[in-house]
Amino acid sequence: MATRLGARLVPAPQQQRSQVTQDAIVRAFIALTASRPFDEIGVSDIAGKAKISVGGFYARFRSKEALILPVLDRITAEWRTGVNESLDAVDARKGGISDVFEAYVGQMVSAFRAHRLMLLQLSRAATGDAAREFAEIVLAFNKDVHGRFRRACLSRRPEIDHPDPDQAVEFALFFASASAREALLGANWRSYEIVPTDAQLIREITCAALRYLGVAAVKPPRRRSRKPA
Repeated sequence: MATRLGARLVPAPQQQRSQVTQDAIVRAFIALTASRPFDEIGVSDIAGKAKISVGGFYARFRSKEALILPVLDRITAEWRTGVNESLDAVDARKGGISDVFEAYVGQMVSAFRAHRLMLLQLSRAATGDAAREFAEIVLAFNKDVHGRFRRACLSRRPEIDHPDPDQAVEFALFFASASAREALLGANWRSYEIVPTDAQLIREITCAALRYLGVAAVKPPRRRSRKPA
C-alpha cells in the first residue's frame, strides 16, 4: 500500500501476512474516523477494530499519525481510478468537451463528498514529515488527474472558442476544481441563499466553465414553472 512517496515514513510490507495486517489497520482507522475526531481515537481503539494486538499495530506503524499517509494513498488511488474510468467512458462514446467537464466535475464533487471528513481530519492532523509527504501525495495526484483532464480537453480543441485555448483550459480547470473543493470541503453556505445539491453543483460548475471556454450550445437548464393550483 505504501507508495514511493509514503514509503520513507511507512515501509512497504515484505510479507503477505504483513500486508493483510496493514490493510486491516487502515480499514479500521477509516471506519473509526468516519464517526469520531482524530484526537479521540487511540491506538488501542484502532487495534481492537482491526482485531490485532497493540503490539501488532506498532509492528507496522510507529504511531496513529503514521496512518495518515497510507489512508491518503488509498483515497487518492481510488479517486484517480474514478477519474480515469470516467474519462475513458467519454472517449469510448466519442463525447465532446461538455462530457469531459461533466465527468471530471462529477468525480470531484462525488469524491469530495465521500471523503470530506477524512480529508479534513487528515490534513489537520498531519505535521512535520507527514505534512510534507501529505503535500507531495496531493501534488502528485493533482498532476496526474489534471494532466488527464487537460489532454482530454485539448484533444477537443476545435470546440473551444477562445483566443488561447491552452490558457483557457488551465483557467477552466482551476475554476472547476476550486469551486468543487470549496463547495464540499468548505461547505460554508450560510452567507448564500441556497444550499445546492451535488447534482446542482455538477451542472452549474460545468455550465460556467463551458461558457467561459465559449463552447457552443451551452445553456443552463430552465426552471420548471409551477402550474397554478
